[in-house]
Amino acid sequence: MLKLCIIDDEHLALQYLNFMLNKIEGVRVKGIYSSPKHLIDYAENHHIDVVFMDVQMPGISGFDLAEQLLKIQPSLHIVFVTAYEKNAVENFKAKALDYILKPIQEKNLSLLINQIKEKTL
Repeated sequence: MLKLCIIDDEHLALQYLNFMLNKIEGVRVKGIYSSPKHLIDYAENHHIDVVFMDVQMPGISGFDLAEQLLKIQPSLHIVFVTAYEKNAVENFKAKALDYILKPIQEKNLSLLINQIKEKTL
């Protein structure tokens, strides 16, 4: 069972991704956050397999937050949720980070989760 958290500053995006992830077998969403501090606090005390996060949030970039989370849990798998076009996608690939493009499609999300399961379980 993959334990996931979601962080995004947009409430509707959080709710939508939570809904989509909960439809996938073998996935348990352990928390949804709009505050990076609350996610960091949770990560310090609980094991997480995957974090889905927005690239841009008020006060911190997703890349900086990912760096902080990986210091706490080095095996954590980060997936950026972004509306950015090709140049941003190329940056993610170069840094070996996963991403999923908005608007999120159920088929793409299921495929990504299955790839992560193969890597982590």
